[in-house]
Amino acid sequence: MPRFFLVSLCLAITSPINVLGQNIQTTAPAAASNQSVTSEALEGLGRAVEHYIGKDYAVGAELLVLHKGQTLYHESFGYSDREDKRRWQNNTLCNIRSMTKPITSAAAQILIDRNLLHLDDPVAKYLKSFDNDESKSITVRQVLTHRSGLPLTNLTKPDQYSSLTDQVAAGGGKGPEFEPGSKFWYSDLGTDVVGALVEKVSGEPLHDFVKRELLDPLGMSSSLYGIDADDKRLSQAASLYLKVPTGWLPFWKGDSKPFYPFAWGSQTIYSTTTDYAKFLRMMMNGGRVGDRQLLSAAAVSRMLAPVSRAKMMQSDTLAPTEFRNLEVYYGQMMVTYRVIGKEKEKPVVIGHSGSDGTCAW
Repeated sequence: MPRFFLVSLCLAITSPINVLGQNIQTTAPAAASNQSVTSEALEGLGRAVEHYIGKDYAVGAELLVLHKGQTLYHESFGYSDREDKRRWQNNTLCNIRSMTKPITSAAAQILIDRNLLHLDDPVAKYLKSFDNDESKSITVRQVLTHRSGLPLTNLTKPDQYSSLTDQVAAGGGKGPEFEPGSKFWYSDLGTDVVGALVEKVSGEPLHDFVKRELLDPLGMSSSLYGIDADDKRLSQAASLYLKVPTGWLPFWKGDSKPFYPFAWGSQTIYSTTTDYAKFLRMMMNGGRVGDRQLLSAAAVSRMLAPVSRAKMMQSDTLAPTEFRNLEVYYGQMMVTYRVIGKEKEKPVVIGHSGSDGTCAW
C-alpha cells in the first residue's frame, strides 16, 4: 500500500488535491529522489497551487506531504491576510471546520471504550431534549454516522444559541427530516449532538475534554478551539474570505470577535498542517502515540469501518473521486477511500476535509 500523506490547509481553494497516505510523523524534509515520489511530481504539485493563486482561485494555501515518516514537501503560497500583506507561512493557524469531526468522534470513542456511552442507546437516554415523539428513536450510532435524519444545520447565525446544549436541544425538539437509519445525510447538527453527548457523559465542556484526552497527549500544542477572545494565537489565524463576483471579500480576521461562541462538535477547532498530521498518524498507527495506546484499536476500527457510501452535501448524489478503482465511504466521522468491490478490506485513503478549503488525507 502506498505510504504517502498529505495535509493541506488551503484558504478558499476550490479543488484540493488528494494524495494517498498513511504512517506519518513530523520530521525534517527528506530528499524526494530516495522515495517513490519524485521531486518533479512534488514541484508539479506546487505549481498547481501557484496556478490557483495566480488565477485568484485562492487567497493563500499550504501543502505538507509526508512519506514513511519523513517530510517530502512543505510549502506555503499567497497570503494569510491579503489586506495586511501577511504572507502565508508554514503552519499558519487555520479554521479547519469539519476536520474537527474526526476529533469529536475520537472523543466519543474514548467514552464508548470506558463503557460510559453506548452506540445503540437512544440519544434521549443522555439528552432529555431528544426524549420526544420526533427524536426518541435516534441512536448514538446514527449521529456518529450521519444517518440520524437530522438536517445539515439548525443555525441561521453562529451565535444563535448560548450553549451547545441549547443548540442541539432545538434540533432535538424539531426532530429528524426522514426516518433515522434509512440513509446517509451529512449533518453538522448530528455531529453537534455527538459533542453534546461528550459534554453530558464526561461532565465537562467539550473543549476541555478534547484538550486533555487528545490534543495534549498528541502534542497538538498549536491547536485550539477558537472560542476565547483572550487567546492571542487567534490573532495570527488565516483570515476568512468569501468569493464574490468582484473577487475576495474579507469576512473574518483573527483579531475580530471569535467566529464561534462555544465549542461545537461539527467544527470550531483551529489547527496547523503539522498538528493535524499528528492526529492522522495516530489513526494510521492503530491509536498508538509512541508507546501509549491513546485510542483503542477497536475505536479506530469503528471510526474507519465503512457504513455508507459518502454523498454530496444535502444530496443523494454519491461523492465523486478522481482515484481510479476507488469508492468513497463514510464511517464514524471519517472518510475512507476503498477499492471497488473490496470495501471490507483496509482503506487505501483516510481523512476529512473542511468547508473553508482545508483537507488532510
